[in-house]
Amino acid sequence: KPIYHNTAKIHSAKPIYLNRNMGRLGNAMFELAGGITIARANKRPLVVDGRLDRMLRRVFPPIKNYYTIGAAPARAMVILQQQVPFAYEEKRLISLPDGPVKLQCYLQSWYYFKNITKEIRDIFTLPPVVTEQTRAYLRKLEQGINKQNVTFVGVHVRRGDYSGQSHLPKASYIMNAMNYFKSQYDNVHFVVCSDGLDWCK
Repeated sequence: KPIYHNTAKIHSAKPIYLNRNMGRLGNAMFELAGGITIARANKRPLVVDGRLDRMLRRVFPPIKNYYTIGAAPARAMVILQQQVPFAYEEKRLISLPDGPVKLQCYLQSWYYFKNITKEIRDIFTLPPVVTEQTRAYLRKLEQGINKQNVTFVGVHVRRGDYSGQSHLPKASYIMNAMNYFKSQYDNVHFVVCSDGLDWCK
């Protein structure tokens, strides 16, 4: 638990410093989820960059008892970066070298928190006001459809800064996924969220 109140005490406890990487909310969520797991596996305190904490607090209720907020000191320490930035499982991060360690990783893999999935889901529970706004929006959509037992399926399509990159899924991939849900449910309606709605249409 975050019981340290100054940099000297934090550093003497051989903590794991989680340094904020570039990216947006999804990156921040993966970083914290992975950081919690890695710190727990190594029985060390977790210290997160203030920027990471502020980004998460913009959306989620305060996350307590998991980390201390602070910056890694300039003095020498082990700095670990992932060999591949995204969605790469590195077991070496579960058993870290002795002494303070700074992680500069995206940690974008379920592998890091697979044993505490429910706990991570509880941490990232949206505030009631967001949940109610979403339900109200879906109720309004359902009234317009005028059918019983509607099943809504969300489709997230990232374009924007990813447009033109080879690793983006093709339209056929999305259509195949939509057809799967059509085969599983009656009255399926898709809610498409994207920064490239013209492409989606």
